[in-house]
Amino acid sequence: RYKDWRYIRYENEKEELYHTAEDPHEWNNLALDENYADKLTECRKDLLSRIPESIPAPKKTDNDWKDEYFKKNPSADTNKDGKLSWPELKAHKDGNPSAGVDAPKAEQPNANGRLQTSGTFSKKGDAVIFTDSDGVEYFVIDELKKKVAPHFDKTVKTIARVKPTKTGNAKMMVHIVLIKAEK
Repeated sequence: RYKDWRYIRYENEKEELYHTAEDPHEWNNLALDENYADKLTECRKDLLSRIPESIPAPKKTDNDWKDEYFKKNPSADTNKDGKLSWPELKAHKDGNPSAGVDAPKAEQPNANGRLQTSGTFSKKGDAVIFTDSDGVEYFVIDELKKKVAPHFDKTVKTIARVKPTKTGNAKMMVHIVLIKAEK
């Protein structure tokens, strides 16, 4: 805004230019009027001189990458000390999270209900159950029974979303991201 002028530039690069001394209610946009091309150019330059240049983000270090990996994969911290060591990272990426580290056999669901562990799918009457390596059982919802049927009585790695039942006495597997046969 100038004493007698108002210049507006929108994110979509559209512009407005008003001579507020003659048009106080800003009815006549002069941005497309060739007679005001010099004033428009002046306003553009003035605006660009006021906007700071972007500062590029610093390059990520190896530790930055490791920290990002840990945020996305908290289960990689097999000794549960709240820090991801390089051996833990390598073991997790290689698919052997307990290599060289004393870790619990099964991973408990995180706060969002994400479970990443090994175990076995089986049938108990009409119910389908997933039992992890610590013996914790999760009831599989009906919509997932066909998906897990080929994996009955085989040890598999799974990533799934689980939640407690309404009574809180049992846990249900409500979404499966991955089922992979263990070697």
